[in-house]
Amino acid sequence: DTTPHAVVRSRPFLLLAAAFTLSAFAVYAAVTTLVPLVTERGYTTSQAAWALGLGGAGQTLGRTLYASLARRTGATTRTVALITLGAL
Repeated sequence: DTTPHAVVRSRPFLLLAAAFTLSAFAVYAAVTTLVPLVTERGYTTSQAAWALGLGGAGQTLGRTLYASLARRTGATTRTVALITLGAL
């Protein structure tokens, strides 16, 4: 059955939703704790801000390159690759 109700209740959809939720939470947690972590390790707040800024620049680069990635890969491969890169 391919009705929207059936899709939303299907195991693959629920697993995908869980993966996206956990991935987004992990990235959010890493970003919000980056500055305290870096400063606790002895770096200055300026250096911590640079580290955070580099993360933002990486996101911008990733968004710029996404269309090219979408043309070359399938949805599953792309999703796994992006979640893996987010974890790194």
